[in-house]
Amino acid sequence: MAAAAVVALIVVLELLLFAPLYVGGTLAWMDVFRKAGYPGWAAFVPFYNSWVLVKIGGRPESNFWLQFIPYAGLYWAILSLNNVSRSFGKDAGYTVGLFFLAWVFASMLSHGQARYWGPSYVDPSFAYRGYPQPGGYPRPGTPGRRPESGPGTE
Repeated sequence: MAAAAVVALIVVLELLLFAPLYVGGTLAWMDVFRKAGYPGWAAFVPFYNSWVLVKIGGRPESNFWLQFIPYAGLYWAILSLNNVSRSFGKDAGYTVGLFFLAWVFASMLSHGQARYWGPSYVDPSFAYRGYPQPGGYPRPGTPGRRPESGPGTE
């Protein structure tokens, strides 16, 4: 009987400690999701919030499933956080902050001046397609055009 009371006390203490941390963290991520154009309630759904973070960073859906691989999943989770921070115009130092102090840095993303710039991950096979070069210069790797006028064209 005494063992059951000790276990019940431990469970109640854990709920009193971790419930406010969970709610505070999800409230911070809720506004980040809203800034990125996703529903805010998605932050409260345990696995769906990771799915949405992968989508905010622009990674393929397969990267969500790679997070479940023991030890290697940590790499994929950090990579997803890096893409989220880059999607808001932040650098690798912000990714470290999101990993170690997610509650603080997600609050800074949601309530600060950070703006969602769109998915940061671009598939390497998509590079140079669909993005016109400024000034009418040809895309890299394609034969160049000769200028119609200018020095050396007389």
